[in-house]
Amino acid sequence: MKNLLGFIWSSPHSLLTMTTLMWAGHANVLKVSISEISPMLLMSFRWIGCFIILAFFLWSDVKKYTPVIKKRLPWVGTMGGVGMAGFTICLIFAAHSTSVINLGIAQSFIPALVMVLGLIILGTTISRIQALGLILSIFGALILVSKG
Repeated sequence: MKNLLGFIWSSPHSLLTMTTLMWAGHANVLKVSISEISPMLLMSFRWIGCFIILAFFLWSDVKKYTPVIKKRLPWVGTMGGVGMAGFTICLIFAAHSTSVINLGIAQSFIPALVMVLGLIILGTTISRIQALGLILSIFGALILVSKG
């Protein structure tokens, strides 16, 4: 069992597949839960669930990095509140007026946006294969948005 978990956590393919499935699941839960549960309660459940799952698998890392995080707690709180929670709140409210496909498109564009903003703001470099992936991602999103 430990070898299987080690393989999953060290394999980019399995992590990206799980991420995609989680995004799709979240978009579907959002759409189904409209008018059934408060958007803020849904977001709280999502982040509490994420914390429990991550703490279960990464508790030793949580203990190891807690002193570092305490030193930067205002920054971590701001980034978590504005970035993570802010995006989730926007996505929840968007679910009231758009389809699950559009929610998925919005979420699938985020890695490309992060790459472009990293290039512009931080001056990070993009390899040729990353540039190809970025172009394909944007092209795919445009195809979906324009309905083929």
